[in-house]
Amino acid sequence: VAAQYGASNFAEAQAWIKTLPADEQARALSSAIGGLSNTDPEAASKQIASIPEGDDRDRAVSDVVQDWARVNPQAAAGFLKSQDSERAQRDGLRELMPVWVSQNAPAALAYANSLPEGNTRDRAIGSYIWSNNSAAPADLMKVAETITDDGDRSRTIGMTAMRWMREDETAAKAYIESSTVLSDEEKQRISEGRGFWGGPGGGGRGRGGRGG
Repeated sequence: VAAQYGASNFAEAQAWIKTLPADEQARALSSAIGGLSNTDPEAASKQIASIPEGDDRDRAVSDVVQDWARVNPQAAAGFLKSQDSERAQRDGLRELMPVWVSQNAPAALAYANSLPEGNTRDRAIGSYIWSNNSAAPADLMKVAETITDDGDRSRTIGMTAMRWMREDETAAKAYIESSTVLSDEEKQRISEGRGFWGGPGGGGRGRGGRGG
């Protein structure tokens, strides 16, 4: 109900939300902002601060990024970068990067590289690689090597290597063997095609999180 109300008349939705029990208002407001985002993500982004920090705000951020990315990924990225919540950034990146990579992969990579070193940047780099089906595997390998988390880096390199092996197995294995960021065990596992699972962040919440 809140999502539909927010999409049709956000001001009226805000007034109605204020009549709800206090412990229901944040979730309803999050849903209303998600509804507004369907038609005007920029306006919705300006309402995020009205939600208390926590899961409801994070959910609204992700919804706004998902909608805004389709029409203006650069603006969606700037909005996401301004968020303090690591979870909001993580979920938002899952919505932003595949769309942006399909529209302008160099810009998406530049954004990922502009983030401070750490979990959020690792997530952005991983999402860029997992979403990019057109770049040369050798180029993606170099990007994957900049991931700081050992496990994420190994998985992402492994996935990229498997893609590369379908195109040029000899070149892929030679690159893996010469890598200075992989252990001998990782090199063997990747060369043998073992131990690959998941993507950055695992399963997605998806937009089913919206609701009245």
